Amino acid sequence: SGSRVTNGQIVASLNPDDLNKRLDELDVQLDEKKAQLDTRTTELEIQVIDNAVALKLAKQEVTRAALRIEQFLAGDRPLARRAKALKLQETQTNIASNKKRHEDLKGLLAEGFITEDEVEEAWQNIEIENINLESAEIELEILEKYDLPLQLTDVDNAVAQAATDKEKTLMLNRTNLRTRQRAVANASREVERVELEITKLKEERIQYEIRAPAEGVVQYGDPARPWRQATLTIGSTIHRGQLLMTIPDLSELQAEINVPESGIRRIAEGQRAVITIDALSGRTFQGTVRTVAEAANAVHWRSADVKEFKVTLDMEQPAGLKPGFSCRAEIVTKELEQALQVPIQAVFREGSTHHVYVTRGAHPERRDVEIGEASTAHVQITGGLEAGDTVFLADPKVTDASS
Repeated sequence: SGSRVTNGQIVASLNPDDLNKRLDELDVQLDEKKAQLDTRTTELEIQVIDNAVALKLAKQEVTRAALRIEQFLAGDRPLARRAKALKLQETQTNIASNKKRHEDLKGLLAEGFITEDEVEEAWQNIEIENINLESAEIELEILEKYDLPLQLTDVDNAVAQAATDKEKTLMLNRTNLRTRQRAVANASREVERVELEITKLKEERIQYEIRAPAEGVVQYGDPARPWRQATLTIGSTIHRGQLLMTIPDLSELQAEINVPESGIRRIAEGQRAVITIDALSGRTFQGTVRTVAEAANAVHWRSADVKEFKVTLDMEQPAGLKPGFSCRAEIVTKELEQALQVPIQAVFREGSTHHVYVTRGAHPERRDVEIGEASTAHVQITGGLEAGDTVFLADPKVTDASS
């Protein structure tokens, strides 16, 4: 305390061991969080690829299903119908041919060129073809009534199923993508959180070196509470909110005075003051009232019975002053022009009236007066006296009695 420092000079250093330990732990956490972010980012990229592949396959299935129904309508169904129709037509042709041959064989049998067995065989062929014709007609009916509608239903269902699978793929893709994106976002926030904490701790570590904000003289503790000042040493423990030291700005000093409660109502901000410094052989400085306390000073064991209020004065041109000098101040609370005044000890009070003693010939004369403003040394006379009157500074009756 009392040492002069320059602007930016280190005046105190705090022990950063705990903070450095925490920073080391956060560095490890940051590496882990970044690794997790890389993993989540890779998983997201893979998910994007998987989504694209799954959607492509689903679209291909929709296309294949649509092609299958086109193939059925344009190819399979007409071909199936054509095959059945040809089989029916072929059977009908065979029946006609076999009937003609049977008639021809009957003529040859009558002429004796063939046997009856050959004619019987031709008739049996006609019966066989009739059965084949009946089967062909049934097969054509089954094809139109059952087979083709079932096949059409199957290809229609395949198209609908492919479209449904495509929608499911889209929804699943969105769900998986959002899950991966949230995982990346959470991992990114974790990285940012740790980085922010590291940045704050590094900024805090810089502030562990306390530097003087201006040139001046260091004083431990709060000058306003000198009874709480303590010398700081290496290893001292400090607490949150503790005022370690102050560096007064010597270019803008202020004076603090205590005004009794009887006079505080007359003090106001902006009033002029004359400040006398005892340590400088009574040298005076001009000042201005800056603040007036709203509450009386706190009462402690050194307090007097009279309540006092702290008044702060701005000082003009405080060159040569040092913090902590004792001072006295006179505050101009009011200015009166052409005022008639007498020393305050010349005015006596009796009940609600005031009087003075003036010289009248060889004897003192009591005279009632009206008073106005008053200071600690003089009081204004607004009536009862005239300029040039001589007043006693003490009660002449008391003076005569004592003599």
